[in-house]
Amino acid sequence: MQATRQILKVAPATKVLMLSAYNDEMYVEEAINSGAMGYLVKQTSADNVCLAIREIHAGNTFFSPSIPRHLRKRNGKQKMA
Repeated sequence: MQATRQILKVAPATKVLMLSAYNDEMYVEEAINSGAMGYLVKQTSADNVCLAIREIHAGNTFFSPSIPRHLRKRNGKQKMA
């Protein structure tokens, strides 16, 4: 999360997609609050990782389906695997 904040401080136009072993609400919320536009759990398929990258590049958000819906909605235009 700290790396995301630092990256966005130096390069605010950067779009961050997090890949994590955790799908705990606390981690997802912290990722969103740090500026990440997407959050995937490590079990995400390669196809969905590619889709997430394309969606975030287009300005949308993208979350693994296991991420609670209310967290996905907090972050604006959303797409989901």
